[in-house]
Amino acid sequence: MATEFLIQYSVSATPIEEIEAVFVSNKVRLVHSLINSSVSGGRELECDNSPSNVRYMEYTTTAVWETLDTIFGATMTGVDFIMIKIVDSNQPPATPDVTLKIGTESISRLSGNNDVILIRPHGKNGNSYTIASNIYSNIIIMVGISP
Repeated sequence: MATEFLIQYSVSATPIEEIEAVFVSNKVRLVHSLINSSVSGGRELECDNSPSNVRYMEYTTTAVWETLDTIFGATMTGVDFIMIKIVDSNQPPATPDVTLKIGTESISRLSGNNDVILIRPHGKNGNSYTIASNIYSNIIIMVGISP
């Protein structure tokens, strides 16, 4: 039996510029020449010894705003980690757009397959977060609660 539950995560971002050849229609992508660097990092979030402190859901969004509590079918208190990924649209070729709100304020918009967001809020409840999309979209949500 597990004695501790954790979420191991990492993120990275690389600024890109695209250069088009003068006489040929070839394009090359490079690391942005004025920045010349990437940002990355990661760590582990300790979620204590309760398996319910780490939650994972494959879910189909709609235009109806749903709370994390409703999506997971449980009351979650003290959410410290949220990761959402768009898997695909149920209505191709339309591009899925998924929005995450805290209360009435939009805090993130994902657009297109494989777009992903990771946020580290500090202890808000699952009913504070709502998710909706422009079309039916298959998403994955992972939530962590750290004591």
